[in-house]
Amino acid sequence: LNTMKKDLLAARRKLNDLKEHNSEGAKEYERCKKEYAELYKKSMTLNKSKGDKLMKQNQLQRQCDKLGMEIKNAENKLAEAQNQIKSTKIASKQHQENVAMLRKQLANVTADKEAWEKKNSKEKAEVEDQALTESQYQEWKQLKQKATTRTVTMAQEISNLKRAKNAELMQVKSLATQVEQLEGRKKQLTDAISQIQERKTKFKDDAKKHDEELKATKAEQADVKAKLNERMVKKEKIDEALSQLSLELSDLRFDKQDNQRDKKFAETLEQMKNLFSGVKGKVHELCRIPDKKYQTAVTVAMGKNMEAIVVNNSQTAMECITFLKDQRMAPMTFLPLESIKASHVDERLRTLGGTCKPVLDCIQYDPSVETAIRYAVGACLVCDKMHEAKQVAFGEIDGHR
Repeated sequence: LNTMKKDLLAARRKLNDLKEHNSEGAKEYERCKKEYAELYKKSMTLNKSKGDKLMKQNQLQRQCDKLGMEIKNAENKLAEAQNQIKSTKIASKQHQENVAMLRKQLANVTADKEAWEKKNSKEKAEVEDQALTESQYQEWKQLKQKATTRTVTMAQEISNLKRAKNAELMQVKSLATQVEQLEGRKKQLTDAISQIQERKTKFKDDAKKHDEELKATKAEQADVKAKLNERMVKKEKIDEALSQLSLELSDLRFDKQDNQRDKKFAETLEQMKNLFSGVKGKVHELCRIPDKKYQTAVTVAMGKNMEAIVVNNSQTAMECITFLKDQRMAPMTFLPLESIKASHVDERLRTLGGTCKPVLDCIQYDPSVETAIRYAVGACLVCDKMHEAKQVAFGEIDGHR
């Protein structure tokens, strides 16, 4: 009893130490849990910020690509406009050369006409001053007809040249207007390209800035994740420690309860032994197991009967039960030796071979309580190896399992 009191005091001290340790661990757990929640919230915020920045960076990249396409299209249009200006200038130069040539031809034709008119006037005057013969008159008539025909032809040529000159002049003016328009368009395209280049440069700078911010965010996220993992590991360790402490506390509570119950049980059993001469004691107290390796097997075989109280007859059992009721004690199981029926071990079970044998053969007991011991263990067998137990359990012995 003194030993049990000392063990109980030691258990209480250990229980108080564990409670104190558990309280400190619970505070540390709450602190780590709070840090974990804050880090997790920060991680989620960083993830959202990272997603927004990635989306903005993709938008900037798409805008840069779009501006690149616009620049390329504008450069193509500018090159096309420059080619048109070059072609128009070449055509204008050719038309100016044609106009100069036509002017020169017109001047030559005009000079020829004036020279011919002077000559014709002179010849006409000479003819009028002279009396022509018939042959001379016919010759003059033919020359006059040729001159008239040539004059008409030259007048027609002059008219055609004037019309061609006017057409060329109109075309030159049109080409000059086109050149002026193309020059204006070229200037517009150059300005547009310059503006697009500026926007593209700005977008590139923004993209670079966002890329740097994204890298910083990723680094910060990695740092937070590392801290979060560290806190998680610490939290798991604390959880494991708290779980272990809880188990130890639970074991101590059970030990305390078992000690109290065993103490009360022992006191009650001692009282019954003093009051009733037929009370023998608990089943496990009335036997001994020489080989400790069979201790677990015997415990399993006996089961709930291990704590049963062995008495000499039913009358003693009834008196003990009445005593327990009067004392308001917990109920107990009683095994009356004269009335319980316990079968004897089949001798064939002792001839199975190997390490297999009845559990009863592993126990030493007083012959006076043999019936209670046989009742407690029944026909259970014990084997050293699992495969041997399976062979005995599922094999056949004389046609029976």
